[in-house]
Amino acid sequence: MNTLAWSITFNGSIELENFSLNYVLNKTKNWVSNIFVYWDTELESSKEVVECIRWKIIWEILCFDISISTEDKIKLFTTAKKLKYILKSIQWDNIDFDNVLAWLNEPNIISVREAEDSKIFWNKVIKIDYLV
Repeated sequence: MNTLAWSITFNGSIELENFSLNYVLNKTKNWVSNIFVYWDTELESSKEVVECIRWKIIWEILCFDISISTEDKIKLFTTAKKLKYILKSIQWDNIDFDNVLAWLNEPNIISVREAEDSKIFWNKVIKIDYLV
């Protein structure tokens, strides 16, 4: 089983009927929505995950940020649903996934994950997802 955390921002709305995933949906201004999804999956790659869920979003996807355990380090802390999703990104020289995990003690963390490569420091950007 693989672990996944994914933030998607898109125009419009999403069909969540029969949506058997853990998620938090945030509506923003001007018909822009964001959904943060986290779950265990049999899918093997971020590409497979995107194809699996893309049909549920009937509007233009503006941006997304996906981490899957087959491609990135990821740790889920809880599956509790709260009201609001917040994302912190950390990048600095000599910072890695294990360093961030070692000093984290903040409440409401849902996941810590590697994301894209840092264009400044030549390592991975570490993302911390919160539900508050």
